Amino acid sequence: MVSDGAGGAILIWEDSRNFSITSVDIYAQRINSDGNVNWTANGVVICNSINPQFSRQLISDGAGGAIITWQDKRMGSSEDDIYAQKINAVGITQWSANGTVICNATDEQGSPDLVSDGAGGAIITWQDKRYSGTTDYDIYAQKINAAGITQWGANGTVICNATDEQKYPDLVSDGAGGAINTWQDKRYSGTTDYDIYAQKINSAGITQWTTNGSIICNATGYQAPPQTISDGSGGAIITWTNYSNPSNYDIYTQKINSAGITQWTTNGSIICNALGNQQSFQTIGDGSGGAIITWQDSRPGTTIGDIYAQKIDAAGMVQWTINGTIICDAIKEQLSARIASDSAGGAIIAWGDNRATTTSWDIYAQKIAGTGPSITINSPSNYSVFNATAWYFNVTVSGISIHTMWYTMNMGPIHIFTDNTTVDDTEWAAFANNTLVTVMFYANDTARNQVSKSILVYFQIPPSGGSGPPDGGGNIPFSNFYIVFALLGMVSLIYLAKRKGNQ
Repeated sequence: MVSDGAGGAILIWEDSRNFSITSVDIYAQRINSDGNVNWTANGVVICNSINPQFSRQLISDGAGGAIITWQDKRMGSSEDDIYAQKINAVGITQWSANGTVICNATDEQGSPDLVSDGAGGAIITWQDKRYSGTTDYDIYAQKINAAGITQWGANGTVICNATDEQKYPDLVSDGAGGAINTWQDKRYSGTTDYDIYAQKINSAGITQWTTNGSIICNATGYQAPPQTISDGSGGAIITWTNYSNPSNYDIYTQKINSAGITQWTTNGSIICNALGNQQSFQTIGDGSGGAIITWQDSRPGTTIGDIYAQKIDAAGMVQWTINGTIICDAIKEQLSARIASDSAGGAIIAWGDNRATTTSWDIYAQKIAGTGPSITINSPSNYSVFNATAWYFNVTVSGISIHTMWYTMNMGPIHIFTDNTTVDDTEWAAFANNTLVTVMFYANDTARNQVSKSILVYFQIPPSGGSGPPDGGGNIPFSNFYIVFALLGMVSLIYLAKRKGNQ
């Protein structure tokens, strides 16, 4: 369903009420803000042509109605085509009866997706095997205007026709009458491995980036079909699952700007790479150029499936606990998470849950705020050097309803603290000499918002007879100090040589 722009919604569904005549059809209904249906009882026919219509998608038309696209078998079992229909605010279809043809090229077209063109029409994409003669698909797109007239030539324009297979396109508006299209791509693997590519197409139907798409991820392994959202600046944030091995599915994301240049770490920023499987993700924008992602998680030591979430900012830095904040880790299984914005930088997440019994499922929901506590490390500073004596830290934790504060050293045991204190003396003294230690400070609040911040400090025992670093003394380990001193000496010598040459 989609919003009707007036506090209600428009819904579509597959319907077999006429199964003996037409197989599965598509119907629609509008429900207003009071919960009353506005159109024909039991729905308005969108398409009841012979044979099945399925894989339906819809968007708002911006005027209280909707534009709907679907995969259609009216021409036969192996001749799937793409059709579309517009329905106005009072429930009257606007285009050809049973839909306007978007693509009826030879062989199969499927998995359609669409976005608004910003002018009452739509851009529609699909996977297409008109030229393959096998099972390989390419990616095509078509624009249809508000009057139901296609704009980019008969049967659409090519987005990608690279070798081998491209499929499962996902579309997002570029905010300027065009769209960014992302898909799963097997052009280089020759096996079962897939990569992720993307292409921008403008309002005239002309691709804007590298021919056959810009690489989003071509890492080793299988990249599952992507999900794409707008970054709010003409680019996109693209998320996918990486299957590096059969027992470890991870979640990655990448941002691409309006010029087709990836913005974050090569092959994507890690959302979660904990052991076990992370999959079935959903993504929304955070309203500030970043994203909030939720997923089903079966890392070791948990139940069959828990629900986690992560926020990533516009610079590609994760904002919550590494590998995700727990949304629900109740007993038994939680799955099929769905996410919606709370309009304040956070999200509301709902999921199916069978904690009560093994034979039935319930629905639960949780809200997570976009911001939580803040952590300021006042002292020590990064790369401070300490001897075997436990050192004192000064950390300010601020926020509403702070619940717990804790720290770890090199991902070791958790240490709870309630105020500024010294690190655990036993654990600190056990580090090997000249160890660089990552001290990670954490805090959460009663709303389950969690943040973390880290510093790097050196454990260094002074040589026998030497003065060594005092407790908290110095910001550069001895070995690095000698290197810096030597480099300074070289700079001085070069400067003197240049002055001599100039005299």
